[in-house]
Amino acid sequence: MTNLQWNWGKVRTGQIIRFRYNYKMRTVLVLAPALELIRVDGSKTELLHGIQLEHDRHVELPIHELIKVINKSGLLGALVFEHNTQYYGVKIKDPEETYKKLKPLIKDKGIYKTFTLKKAKRSNVFIDDFQFPQAVKTKSGITD
Repeated sequence: MTNLQWNWGKVRTGQIIRFRYNYKMRTVLVLAPALELIRVDGSKTELLHGIQLEHDRHVELPIHELIKVINKSGLLGALVFEHNTQYYGVKIKDPEETYKKLKPLIKDKGIYKTFTLKKAKRSNVFIDDFQFPQAVKTKSGITD
């Protein structure tokens, strides 16, 4: 499987995307693709919220920690393979509830990130072929 060139307008919750931000490649599991933030001065901006899985091709969490986060968060059964576009993603029905479950697991790990969407859109975006550990894929019923 390879990275697929994607369009920022098609980015959805649960997709794993790769893009360049502050001159570094990032791989992110999207929790919210475009949340509007109203600043103190009244101006508005959109933010992309997600869990950073890789940063310049370095995995943010050791594999055993990633498995622990996925197991405890309830996302384990949610890993899916989208046949029509050939990418892995995570089914997230309620991003806010998912964040509440994930927060105690990730708050001290520094992997929950927000990105200014306008700045992120300066880069191409790809659906990523992030390689989940085989144990995670097996428990999710994925065989490849």
